[in-house]
Amino acid sequence: MDLHILLGVILLLTLFTDTANSSQLALPGCRDRCGDLKIPYPFGIGDNCYLEEAFNVTCDDSASPSIAFLGTSNLNITKISLHNGELEVLQSVAKDCNDGQGNNNVAADFWLSDFTISATKNKFTAIGCDTYAILEGYRDGQSYTTGCTSLCDRKEDVNFGSCSGAGCCQITSIPSGLRNITVWLSSYYNHSKVRSFSPCSYAVLAEERKFKFSETSFEHFEDIKEFPMVLDWAVGNLSCEQARRRGNLACAQNSKCVNSNSSSGYLCRCLPGYDGNPYHPDGCQDIDECIKSNPCINGICKNIPGGFKCSCRKGYALDGGTNICTKVNSSTKETRHLFLHIIFGKCVLYILSDLLI
Repeated sequence: MDLHILLGVILLLTLFTDTANSSQLALPGCRDRCGDLKIPYPFGIGDNCYLEEAFNVTCDDSASPSIAFLGTSNLNITKISLHNGELEVLQSVAKDCNDGQGNNNVAADFWLSDFTISATKNKFTAIGCDTYAILEGYRDGQSYTTGCTSLCDRKEDVNFGSCSGAGCCQITSIPSGLRNITVWLSSYYNHSKVRSFSPCSYAVLAEERKFKFSETSFEHFEDIKEFPMVLDWAVGNLSCEQARRRGNLACAQNSKCVNSNSSSGYLCRCLPGYDGNPYHPDGCQDIDECIKSNPCINGICKNIPGGFKCSCRKGYALDGGTNICTKVNSSTKETRHLFLHIIFGKCVLYILSDLLI
């Protein structure tokens, strides 16, 4: 094939693949990106582009690159996960400082009527040597309050690398289903005893794996205005069975419904052997397991909906219930025939000769 024609075919296939992947993100006619962030349905930008109001995304195109926000809130969305039902947003850092001339206190709060705080991904952390931090929220309409204290007289007493209460404290466990958070700070001595090395206190409810307490974070946390936090999301407030009975289940073809662990709603996931967006009208698409690598060892792979089949070349057979083709041991068959010859005589010689022809 001519090289130019071959390159043209490759380009067309690439464009087709990109278009197919794009169509799996947003609804037809809707934007699938805001800056560098992909916006997959059920989330969407603009009217009739999202499943329900909770998934409305506002894109600020005046910024460069554009910034996505959750609805009309000030929560900047940085990642959307369909499979896990998670949303990564940037949460403001609470601050309490005293430079000797007065207090500079900034609380951090946000209201979530639809989504909840991930209890497995986030930790509440406070930094400072004259600090007590409070986290307030609501769970099932009931108030929830927790906090921690961090005290130290000298910088040398701070245990960098561990939030042990000296320079840093942490709430390692928060309940699932927590909403409507307020974080605020105060001090016992107005930072007067530690002002030379710790004039400020900071607190944040943040994604644990994105935060590490170190000497750098202790001294320069004032440069950090926001920190990543993970939210749990789900569709509606009905279980899978309830939504199915009402006939408004959002899961498309080749997908299954899974009840949410963090709220009363549900999530959709592709069936084994399928991939894509389980909320999109096109549903999940079959995975061709034979393309990337051959799962049939020493054999031939054939793709089928939701899986694959293995077949073997002549002289090989599948080994039990595995996908491994092993060579047929012909010597075993010859030995068996010889044994029969000894017992039954010439009659078997005639049959054996037919088999060997």
